[in-house]
Amino acid sequence: MRDRIAIIDIATKKFKALSYKQYDENNLLQIVVTKNKEVVDISEYKAYVYFELPSGTIYELTPTIANNTIDILLSSKILNEHGKVTFEIELRKFEEVITVFSMYLNVEKSINEENTPIEPGQVAPSIRHSHNNKDILDRITSEMLDKIDD
Repeated sequence: MRDRIAIIDIATKKFKALSYKQYDENNLLQIVVTKNKEVVDISEYKAYVYFELPSGTIYELTPTIANNTIDILLSSKILNEHGKVTFEIELRKFEEVITVFSMYLNVEKSINEENTPIEPGQVAPSIRHSHNNKDILDRITSEMLDKIDD
């Protein structure tokens, strides 16, 4: 699990992007909202989150607010596609929208593109070689290896 805490300043729109692995499951993302470096009291608000995946698919989640953080449980549905996943958080008090802000996640591509179990010694069907590795390794010289440190 890759549980994370993110801090966003809604006045400056500054935050640190977070990274996850494609197909991860049940990652808790806790967001602390600040304004000009002061923590904003969001205990009376309700949050709505809209995720947009790289393909354009949009998901809506209703996270919880506890201990003055927005708690979002990221499922493999949200982390299904690799690339930049943008999300927008809407904070409401009763029916009034108080603020809306955006953040994003970097979702690192999984080697196992089909997210299926692979038996030991079995080659995943999505792994294909376009060249002969032995030919390439045979062409590597000690001079080439020495240049790697430069």
